[in-house]
Amino acid sequence: MEKNKKSAFEIVMEDRKEVVDELIKSMEEGYVATRQLWDKMAVRPQNPVSEVYYKGGNRFRLSMAAVKNGYKDPRWLAG
Repeated sequence: MEKNKKSAFEIVMEDRKEVVDELIKSMEEGYVATRQLWDKMAVRPQNPVSEVYYKGGNRFRLSMAAVKNGYKDPRWLAG
């Protein structure tokens, strides 16, 4: 393995830390999931092709991104 190449574990842990940091920042700013500031549609992200709703960590990450960016459309696609 290359010296500077990160392991899968390191990548996952960095990603999780990023999500937690973003959640803490959001809470410090007063945005919590129980408030109306969160658009109900945005926090139910789905894949419009498969019509499957995202779950778990993916749902959380996409919901945070939607709220942070003011997205109202719950449809997400990955390329």
